Amino acid sequence: MNKTLFKRLFIAVCVLSVLSCAGDKPVFLSKEGEKIKLYKTEKDSSVIYSFKNSSKPAPYDTETLFKADIGGIENPFTFRILLDKEDKVLDVSAVKGETGSLYFSIPTGHSIEGFILENKVKSDNLPAVEKIDMIDSSDFFSGMKHENGKLFRSDTVLLEKVSGQDTYKYSVFSGSSMCTEITADFDYLNRIRETVKIVLIGKLGERIAYNYFPLHGENSIVLNSRLFGFLPSSVEISSAEGNLQLRNLYANSDFCSKYENDLFLPVRAGFGLILHADRESWRNDEYELYSWNYFPDFLIIDTIDYSFQAKMFKRLAFYVEKPGSRGVIRTNEEIENLHGWNAHDYKAADLASFFNETEKLDFPLNREEELLEKILLENNVIKKEGEVYAAGNGGILSVSRESSGYLRRIFITHEGYHGVFFSSPEFRKRCEVIWDEVEPEMKEFWKLFFEYKRYDTEDHYLLVNEFMAYNLQQPLDRVIPYYFGHIIPRLIDRYPEKEEFLNMILDNKENQFLSDAEKLAFALDDVASMPAGSLILLNRERS
Repeated sequence: MNKTLFKRLFIAVCVLSVLSCAGDKPVFLSKEGEKIKLYKTEKDSSVIYSFKNSSKPAPYDTETLFKADIGGIENPFTFRILLDKEDKVLDVSAVKGETGSLYFSIPTGHSIEGFILENKVKSDNLPAVEKIDMIDSSDFFSGMKHENGKLFRSDTVLLEKVSGQDTYKYSVFSGSSMCTEITADFDYLNRIRETVKIVLIGKLGERIAYNYFPLHGENSIVLNSRLFGFLPSSVEISSAEGNLQLRNLYANSDFCSKYENDLFLPVRAGFGLILHADRESWRNDEYELYSWNYFPDFLIIDTIDYSFQAKMFKRLAFYVEKPGSRGVIRTNEEIENLHGWNAHDYKAADLASFFNETEKLDFPLNREEELLEKILLENNVIKKEGEVYAAGNGGILSVSRESSGYLRRIFITHEGYHGVFFSSPEFRKRCEVIWDEVEPEMKEFWKLFFEYKRYDTEDHYLLVNEFMAYNLQQPLDRVIPYYFGHIIPRLIDRYPEKEEFLNMILDNKENQFLSDAEKLAFALDDVASMPAGSLILLNRERS
């Protein structure tokens, strides 16, 4: 016998034998607003709720929204809404101890016959409906979200299994808002990384598809409609069957007005969306402010050109990293004809130190540096403690639109690895151990390379940080071609007195070079689940 038919017959038997089947009686609100009792029956791993025939709600004359509060959750379960024509089933990935709020709609012309809660694993501990309320659209939550021991789940997220693929389909409920921010959090369960496909479809038929390279374990994707140019009505996330376990998938339109009204509020995004965001989406003519979705305490400033970037960061670069200038505040005239960087990264402690020194000297800052100071204060990267600045959380990275597309990808990846280094004490420790084990000749090479790049090689922290980033900024199979085919010939031209030493590196150190890079890549994956070679994990499919 069909399982659903069996349960419908079981409900009918319960309604006819109320004395034996009635248990706790949650309240169900009908369309007229009067309270109608539900009758509860437990069977195996299921809880069945039914109406008496005389109290069953009539078909609804308009789409009607409901919220069901669920308690006693011990395991994942399904919530089946029995309708007169076609059931609705919510697959609920709940965890022990959570309470749940399930949101669903009943289409026009349909009526409700009952509900079934069923554990997805055999257990004597069954969840229970505490109450079901009819609600307005303003109270309807659309999506799936776990927050502070509470589960929110709606029927707008469905899982389809077709031909070995799992596809989560989400109908976005954005109301009258003109933009939205979609968050997708999931666990990637396969040690072999396979591309996850994400498709967004707009209300006017717009379509954009992304390929996402997943991290092992926890993943978080933020898709702000400002950055791809249309309001999505649906989202699809597809992966090979069993690879992906969804935790959160929801839209938040409240951020739209916040972003517009607070120019110091960073737009949450990954590097792929930041690099390709339409300039028209920027809230400022000269820059846009973001926070990295994987390390939200790290801000990213994308600038219109090198000139604006230099006015904001060049003096800071000399103060923090340049040989002969570290710890010294240089005037604009002193650094005017000197090269800073075309991309930047600074941790909170260095930023606080810089602004403490400029304040102590009563040094006149550029307008752009004053803007940077305010951005950092507003986002708690630095904070005022009495009369001095102190380190807050995170740091700041910067790239520029004046760089070519290829260089922007390299730069933001390189600076992103610094962000991981700043954020993860365990990763820093692993990098220190790897640096300590590097052969003396290779250390000499790296110090020569960093001297060529105009880093202060006396700064041990900086040395290890750059050693890590320059090894990881390209895929492992590009390490030898990049350094042996590109960098070492340049060093020979720049330092002819070092030609014999550099030729020795070319002839004898290829294996050591690659081994050091592989150790760093393993540490990065082991600590942060991130890949070497690129931190641009979300890439748009070409049309």
